[in-house]
Amino acid sequence: MATFKDSYPVLPSYEKFKELIYERGSVLLQEKEANYYERFRTCEILRLKPSQILKECNPLLTGKFSRFVDLLESLYEVGYYWKRLTETARLLEVKVPETPNQQINEGSWIIYNLDSYWHADYSLEERIIRFLTIFKRMYKSPSNEEAASLDIWIEANKMLKTEATRKVRDPLAHFRSQGVQGWRDDHHWEAALLINDNSDFIEIYDKNYLKHKESYLQYIRTWVSQRGETLSIMFDKLCTFSMDGLEL
Repeated sequence: MATFKDSYPVLPSYEKFKELIYERGSVLLQEKEANYYERFRTCEILRLKPSQILKECNPLLTGKFSRFVDLLESLYEVGYYWKRLTETARLLEVKVPETPNQQINEGSWIIYNLDSYWHADYSLEERIIRFLTIFKRMYKSPSNEEAASLDIWIEANKMLKTEATRKVRDPLAHFRSQGVQGWRDDHHWEAALLINDNSDFIEIYDKNYLKHKESYLQYIRTWVSQRGETLSIMFDKLCTFSMDGLEL
């Protein structure tokens, strides 16, 4: 059986950086929550059930480690939304699944997955910004270059989210559909009133997207590849940072 990570393109530099963060976190946890750490290790030696260990140890936490938990969570979500992005991109390439009474047609399939794709893309950018912001607050570095890199990455993703992704995603998520907009631009609404046209507007909506399906797919194939490359470069650079500078 294939492993879970085989289901999406894993970024080696992200995984390596996550290991570095976990190693630093283990050290800080032992320093800042010593009572919790010692009791947890004792419970493991006694081979208590996980639920018993949590019940025994959680009351010992003082909250001194909470900022690092925020960092772990934000880093995990970057990986999670990278996975979501690649999943939705693949679904756009998948043949329409068979449903009773053809409840899903080719047009509705691509629209649904396009909306999911842009939601995942927007969410990924939000999570990258959150992760980098938390990391910047916690990372004490004497290097001006490292600090500058964090600022550049944060601002680049903010610009990407607002100037690129939002402009493409918002018409799908919030405004009238391209199909209906096309009827307005070509004055089909007025003509439909005069000729009493009872067209299925859902079909109009769906088919308008199908006209541009290949251009959507080509754009997304390129964008996912570039996004993966950009993330890999960023985490490659982050792996060179000394995790000793990561403080609570």
